[in-house]
Amino acid sequence: MLSIGAMANIKHTLQKELFLASGERLLSVVTVVKKKDKKPCYLCVVTTAPPVPVVTLCLIKQSEQREGEYKRKRSWQLDEIKWVDGRNEQFETHEFDLQLEKQYKWYALNPHERQNFLAVLNRQIQKSVRGQRAEFRNVPAAWLSEKSPEKVALGRAAQKTQHTDDEEDEEEEAQEFTALTDKEANELGKLFSECDFAIKTLSSS
Repeated sequence: MLSIGAMANIKHTLQKELFLASGERLLSVVTVVKKKDKKPCYLCVVTTAPPVPVVTLCLIKQSEQREGEYKRKRSWQLDEIKWVDGRNEQFETHEFDLQLEKQYKWYALNPHERQNFLAVLNRQIQKSVRGQRAEFRNVPAAWLSEKSPEKVALGRAAQKTQHTDDEEDEEEEAQEFTALTDKEANELGKLFSECDFAIKTLSSS
């Protein structure tokens, strides 16, 4: 299972190597595999820059020819998502399904990533989609009402209170992953690892 530090490094790497050049911001990522394909890939929630941001869901795979090179394989508009099935409301569940042009069955390598991804995806759908929105099934109601579960847990663990709205949160998140150096990313990973116990305790409560 991926550690919290590894999750932070993956997000930093994808933002730096893939999305920064196109002016996009990575809001959330979950490392997943398919049953028939054990090679990990990445489901990402990505937004373009204001004044009219466009949020999309995209599938990223690592190049087989060049290590460290990532390619965007598929992209979907949020209104293309028909439903999201968490399969089970228990935190330790790894599986979840997405109904797009067909049903995709995924296995998340880390439950923390899965939780954060589903929460961010729901929040962006509620903000961006006009008309009928995707139904979320078998997902804890608390995940759909909170901001990023990682931020909530880390904030409580550090006994800090955030007083920013959604737009400010997302801007801070973008700055975090566009401005970090590799050394800072490693230090952030260590901080997340120290807070891992607090996150798991909060999520299971």
